[in-house]
Amino acid sequence: EFQQGHILNALHVPEPQLDSWIEKLAKYRSRPIITTCRTGQSGAKVAGALRKHGFERVYTLSGGLAAWEGASLPLTKK
Repeated sequence: EFQQGHILNALHVPEPQLDSWIEKLAKYRSRPIITTCRTGQSGAKVAGALRKHGFERVYTLSGGLAAWEGASLPLTKK
């Protein structure tokens, strides 16, 4: 999904690999984090897992990238 299009400057962290990414994401602990996926379902699971790891400012993009595209907002493939 990520290669098909994503929000500019997004990090690709697949849900099954989240635990191995926690250390790398620690530098973002105090910053807002928005999780997303194609429809928002996996993004919500990842947001919950991040909160369990102590990330407090975690949000899920409502409707996922499908809603983002539906609103004619830009995606990149870089």
